[in-house]
Amino acid sequence: MNITQENIDDLNAIIKIELTPEDYQSKLDSALKVARKQMNMPGFRPGQVPMSLVKKQYGKSVLADEMNKVLQSALSGHIQETQLRVLGNPLPKSGQDESGDWDNPADFTFEYEVGLAPKVEVNLSAKQKFEYFKVKVDDKLISRQMDDLARRYGKMSEPEVSGENDLLIGTLIELEKKEIKPGGIMNETTISLEYLEDKKTRAALVGKKPEDEITVKLSKLATSDADMAKLLGMSIPEAKAIKSDFMFRVKEVKNIEPAEYNAELFDKLFGPEVIKTEDEFKNRTKEDLEKMFIQDTEKIFRRKMIEQLIDNTKIPLPDAFLKRWITETSDKNLSPEELEVEYPNYKRSLSWQLIENNIAAKYKIQVTADDAKAKAKELMTAQYAQYGLPLDDEQLDAFAAQALAKEEDSKYIYDSLVEERIATAVKGEVKLVEKELAYEDFLVWAQS
Repeated sequence: MNITQENIDDLNAIIKIELTPEDYQSKLDSALKVARKQMNMPGFRPGQVPMSLVKKQYGKSVLADEMNKVLQSALSGHIQETQLRVLGNPLPKSGQDESGDWDNPADFTFEYEVGLAPKVEVNLSAKQKFEYFKVKVDDKLISRQMDDLARRYGKMSEPEVSGENDLLIGTLIELEKKEIKPGGIMNETTISLEYLEDKKTRAALVGKKPEDEITVKLSKLATSDADMAKLLGMSIPEAKAIKSDFMFRVKEVKNIEPAEYNAELFDKLFGPEVIKTEDEFKNRTKEDLEKMFIQDTEKIFRRKMIEQLIDNTKIPLPDAFLKRWITETSDKNLSPEELEVEYPNYKRSLSWQLIENNIAAKYKIQVTADDAKAKAKELMTAQYAQYGLPLDDEQLDAFAAQALAKEEDSKYIYDSLVEERIATAVKGEVKLVEKELAYEDFLVWAQS
């Protein structure tokens, strides 16, 4: 066997593999013997068909299979030995003429196109500025949260008709020419009249009872794009594209009389005698809100960090090779037009992988099995805490083991940890420009 490599440029190469019978003959003979044992043909006992007939019926296909195994092994060996950094997998050279006689196998020559990973160097310094969005935890937001907590332990009633501070539970139904749109959007949701900013819309919804129907405009119901998405039960980009009017069909009217700010409420929320005054309640609410937003703050930073690093690190890629590789390996049967639409996103994703690898190597970022287990337990604790279900260590260990045993879940956990640590490394090198956002604007970033 002879393997040679010709570099076309910095991003593309051709690997040529020349085979002689010594490279594949013994494997071919063994495979043909197996085929003979399994072959049934009238006039011959099982496993006793003459080898000449076996070769005639299966020779080419068996040869192709064994040749492919030899070639794949040779390619892998060459890539490992030469420490070649490839993108995708080698592909048979486009338009190459076969060199070899499949009817009378002897010497063969095969050529493969290879896409090479470019050299990537990410230099981080204090001269670089990265925005770091934070929620503006102002008195308005604190007061709203305090009211929500008081409502959680308030008294619920069902008035006959809605008042200005009531909740309406019902269904938003998309309209077309003032009629219900066939196959249109329908989503059950809740409207809090207290927080409606449009006075005309609030007035239209006051005095309503179950089964009443009111035509509404989403822009008047929602206080932000995130709020609109929540009302419709869809993503922010999807919700922003909706221009229709809607009917709101009332199902239930609820009135919640908030609990008083007193020791009874404070003890229910925080435990006995932890909070004793309204001022302490306000300060604790502010602290809890700031903690609550940390995870979303970090999530937004990482997303913007990735976008900025990709935009600032110009990475050349073997585009023609990658497009061909995607076309031939994708299970989507992409048309050329579809490929052109999808390729920019693939290219950005691949660019980030290369950037991530460079930063991880430079800052010696590693994730151990213990790290992954701890992260899995953290995720499980947060998930079950939403439902008020605490887990003991034994349960957490069991759930973490189950998650890490699943390839998709395990990959997510490891990738998340690497991304978190890369973000920490970046924050330690660059200048962070903190930018406070109103809660509604922050939600747009968090949910986009």
